[in-house]
Amino acid sequence: MDEDNSDLVWQRLSEIAQFLTASIGLIVVIMIIVGALQYTTAGGDPQKVSAAKQRIGRALGAILMLVFSTSVLNWVIPGGIL
Repeated sequence: MDEDNSDLVWQRLSEIAQFLTASIGLIVVIMIIVGALQYTTAGGDPQKVSAAKQRIGRALGAILMLVFSTSVLNWVIPGGIL
């Protein structure tokens, strides 16, 4: 009975991690699109161009952190969580 409960807990944790990973990935893609739109509508204004580049850069940094943290979780937890 105890083994079944621990399997259920790991299954639920895996589902939560998958949901969060997908959600963060979707948010990052949306932020890249918003940054691209912001860049194209900047009209040559250096401040708007800089803000758009920062938004895109931060989104790319977030996706790198997501990939790194997912890799660490799969390495640390036996059998992986994702």
